[in-house]
Amino acid sequence: RHSCAAAMRAGDMMLGTPHSAQQGGALGSPTASQGPGSPMAGSPRPLSPSGGRTSRRSSDMEAGGLSRPQSPSAAGKPPMTSVPSSPREQENYLVWNPERKQHSFIQRMFLRHHSEEFADKAEYTFRATLCVVAMSVPFMLPEGTFPSMEAYVERGFVSRNTILMFIMTSDMTVAETISNAAAGMLGVLLSWGNISLMQWVIPGGFSPDTSSPVQAAVIAHSVLFMWFVLWLNFGMNTRIFCLMNFSYELMDFMNPGSSWCDERSFCTPITAAQAAVACILALLVSLLPTPLYAMRRARNDAKEIADGLSRAWLDLGATFCAAHTADYRQDGLVGDLQTLRTHMRSFESNYMNSYDELGWIVVVRHKREHLGRLSRTLHESCDRLFCLWNTCLKESFPSIHDEVMPKMWPLVYKVLSEAMRLLQSCTVCAGEGRMRNADQSEELRKGAETTRAAIASLTGKFREERMNRSTDGVIEELYDEQHFLLSVCAMGRLSAELAEDLIAHHRDVRPLGAADRPLSIIDKTVLTNRAHLNFAVRGLITMSLAFAVGYFGHSKLLLEYDAGTAAVVALLLRKSAGSANARNLQRLRGVGIGTVGGAVVYSMFGWCSMWSYLLMLGSIACWVGSALYHHQAGPIGAGITFGHISGGASAGLLSAYFGARAMSERCVAEVYTQLDVFGMSYNCFVTSLAAVFLCFVVDWLLAPDTAAQLAASAMGEAWHTLGKAVDRALDARDLQARSHSPETLHSLRVAEALGLQADLEPRYWRRAWPTLLYTEAVDSATRLRMTACGLEYCIADGGRFGAGKAEKVRKLTGLPSFAPVNAILQDSIAEVSFALQSVLSQEVGWSLKALARPELQKNRVGELVTAFRVFAAEANRELPDVGYQLSSSKSLEEDASAICSVILSCIASMVGEAQMLQSALIRPVF
Repeated sequence: RHSCAAAMRAGDMMLGTPHSAQQGGALGSPTASQGPGSPMAGSPRPLSPSGGRTSRRSSDMEAGGLSRPQSPSAAGKPPMTSVPSSPREQENYLVWNPERKQHSFIQRMFLRHHSEEFADKAEYTFRATLCVVAMSVPFMLPEGTFPSMEAYVERGFVSRNTILMFIMTSDMTVAETISNAAAGMLGVLLSWGNISLMQWVIPGGFSPDTSSPVQAAVIAHSVLFMWFVLWLNFGMNTRIFCLMNFSYELMDFMNPGSSWCDERSFCTPITAAQAAVACILALLVSLLPTPLYAMRRARNDAKEIADGLSRAWLDLGATFCAAHTADYRQDGLVGDLQTLRTHMRSFESNYMNSYDELGWIVVVRHKREHLGRLSRTLHESCDRLFCLWNTCLKESFPSIHDEVMPKMWPLVYKVLSEAMRLLQSCTVCAGEGRMRNADQSEELRKGAETTRAAIASLTGKFREERMNRSTDGVIEELYDEQHFLLSVCAMGRLSAELAEDLIAHHRDVRPLGAADRPLSIIDKTVLTNRAHLNFAVRGLITMSLAFAVGYFGHSKLLLEYDAGTAAVVALLLRKSAGSANARNLQRLRGVGIGTVGGAVVYSMFGWCSMWSYLLMLGSIACWVGSALYHHQAGPIGAGITFGHISGGASAGLLSAYFGARAMSERCVAEVYTQLDVFGMSYNCFVTSLAAVFLCFVVDWLLAPDTAAQLAASAMGEAWHTLGKAVDRALDARDLQARSHSPETLHSLRVAEALGLQADLEPRYWRRAWPTLLYTEAVDSATRLRMTACGLEYCIADGGRFGAGKAEKVRKLTGLPSFAPVNAILQDSIAEVSFALQSVLSQEVGWSLKALARPELQKNRVGELVTAFRVFAAEANRELPDVGYQLSSSKSLEEDASAICSVILSCIASMVGEAQMLQSALIRPVF
């Protein structure tokens, strides 16, 4: 018997033996119900003999005296112990129908009862669209309709640029809006301060008598200013607002015929006033009628995660502890796992963004500290759950499993139910950032004690079962069973420790620790990053060329002293190098369609009558709403840190702005012809085309690699990072237990984002990008990372990082027979990483010549099983700690035999995952 289902399946595929999974789709490949891009695509699940996905029915557990899992929504009620009587009830044994949320009329209007994600985007779009329509009204109606508003427009405090600033500032939550507003205002103030300094040194700007050295000094100063704006770790809105405004201000400064800032020491901050109006309106949109707080969304996400963990852990426990497989499908469990992944990403984003909601204030800081402590527990709980999903569920189990695990289910259920009830209570407390009263503290203390007592009972019962069966030491047939029970004990400990930490903080015994915060603008890791430096150089060259084009002009095609080209280049700023050309084409389409389409709509309905006003407002609303919704629905690379983020204005934002700008013209009574319409949009379209052309040229000359090459390197780096993390965890000489979860997660997200960009990139003479293979590689690495996280949690002393590696782990991994086991694992990961990077980076010729290495044809599974048996024999012989007769631990987390089983189970799963991807690489040969 293989120690892991993944290793067994990989061995069957490598040896060419028939397998039921190959009929219904390989277990490591995406299924029809999940899709290739699903976070859980390809996760191992039990198979029925006919190839269908199976689970355990309630009748399987009734024979062992099992009770029905209690729904998290029924917390506080006694568990149901009645036996399901009808087949229908048996089929629905593990299906919980949670209470439906009550939604108001407004929420139902945005279809929140169908999709929370769609409702969030639709509500934001509706609010922003209404504001854009209201801002367009003063520019559409005849003069004299709103005298007070027209006075502000004439004085320059409100203009059509205010609409652009508003669109670039408003966002889904208050935190994101505040961050964008602060960044935009900082950019405008930097530009105004710099031009005012230049005006103070050279009053009135350039004139026909200005000498060449003075002109050279101004140009050098301007280039240096743009370099620092691009190089320092400012937000993208800071760069865009600063460089856009600086382009117009510098062009006026260098234009001898301009009267702007004449005879003034400091220029009037008109653009700052426009930005302030846009930022205030954006904040009002995010606050009214109900605030869209990121902190509130983070709390809601945490509650959803806690509920999802409760359902998933109990479902998984009931499935694993059943006596034998049944025909019930695990769609509910799969759905819970997918929902957990979605909510975890949303929680991370909202938690980090909540810092901008006045996160330095004491009350908000305390809430973020509580959420930060809760985040660590939720992350580890999810990682352990996914690790079990990858390693322990399989088609069949040995007879000892069917004899032992049904008897363990009542105690497993006791631990999980108490732990989940405690986790939900702690989630409520952490969301509020405090404890309401002493009774809540006492409730958490009792819950922690009850959970720890349940853990001790489970550990004692399992030890008793093993002693009764004379199965002492490390036993091959119980690798996965001990892994599962140890993870259950760890889940209970995590909930108890979270409750104890909240109580200690409430009593001022020990703090929770500082909450995470954004990086500084002078963070060395950003400023010295090669990709960031490349972005700054490309941006500086493109801005300088665009300013030169606008300064000199060309015939009547490009006007002289026109800053429009440089301003559009600032809007197109982005950090993604590989697919910049494809994205620039999309943005050009956004500018062109918005400009021409808006002008056509205005020429059709721009009359001075009531019905024309209504049609124009309706057109603006539909145009802007559609563009903003698709802007929110289709970002690529969002959430990825420096070097790979597709920052800047998207095609949707540009289409929304230029369309609204073209439609918000003053109504007239003349009839427009086709040439008139094109003439209105001519200058804007030409400057946009020139800006995109410059971006194309500079990106083509200075981009370090194509998106495909970057994606291939990132994929190889992700697998290398995973191998290095596992090697450190299993190195007996390394006394520290470190969590590499953030590092490996970052590398995988970078690889995933670059894969999407490579798919958009024009291939020309190169081979088509292997999208399916790359997606399968990302999914495989994701599953391997989950297993590696479970391994890292297991080796830490007491389950806490920073306490060092457990002594039992160092003894086990220090045995001479463990070296071949670790060597097989490292060789498997290294070979797959090399082969994958070779196949992805080979863009011409035969794509499989890199797979001719004899190492890739080896069957590592057979070697691993032999090495496992040798290692288990030596561990049982040389280390008496692995025996239950000498163990007095109160938790399986302290038991050497259980720890050894987790290590071996995780290694088998990772080797099997690598072998399965290796099979996917060489499959096209046959």
